[in-house]
Amino acid sequence: MRIELFISGIVILCVGAPASAQKPFEGTIVYDVVAGEKSMQMTVSSRDHKVRRDVSMPDAPEVSRGNYQMIDFKTGEATMVFPAMKRYMVMVIRGLGDAAADATTDPAADVQATGRVETIAGARCTVFTMKSVAGSEWCITSGAKNDAELSALMQDSPAAAGGAAPGLLRGFLRGTVVLRARMIDRNGGVMTMVARKIDRATPPAALFQLPGDFQEIKNPSMP
Repeated sequence: MRIELFISGIVILCVGAPASAQKPFEGTIVYDVVAGEKSMQMTVSSRDHKVRRDVSMPDAPEVSRGNYQMIDFKTGEATMVFPAMKRYMVMVIRGLGDAAADATTDPAADVQATGRVETIAGARCTVFTMKSVAGSEWCITSGAKNDAELSALMQDSPAAAGGAAPGLLRGFLRGTVVLRARMIDRNGGVMTMVARKIDRATPPAALFQLPGDFQEIKNPSMP
């Protein structure tokens, strides 16, 4: 049985100021995502130090429908849940826990501020690009504390940590999220995502808890 840990290329690119400067984002954002010729809907919910990501693909196999990912930034655990099988899998991922230091890069950051401001799903965001990846851009709700941090987070690869992209998702804890992005991988593949709906109501705690009758998958064989 082949287990898909995370949908390839689907990431939340988030950057932000230090946690002490901004409140964490608590709520739910629905994105329309296009990866190559595939269209899908991605829902990201955030509460306290936890983030949950659900991806709905119309042509997904029945066994993988309803799968979702939960990340706990306090414990450093990423949990993939397979409702159709009543199973889940837990991984401890380097870079998720509270003790993880912010990424730093050369001061000559790879980020380019465009000066453009957009309003998406009723929220304002500022557009940035990466000098090394022509055609890529992110519209985020606020800037990082410096260009070096912003560059480091934008370069957190979709493939990093099995797709969990810890440096990027941590932006939710700092109250800063992406509202629109155009990402280009090393092979020239393009993925776009646009926030369609933002709900600022705090998600229920039960949304981040495992069902009591699900069993854990131990030491799975990786694809």
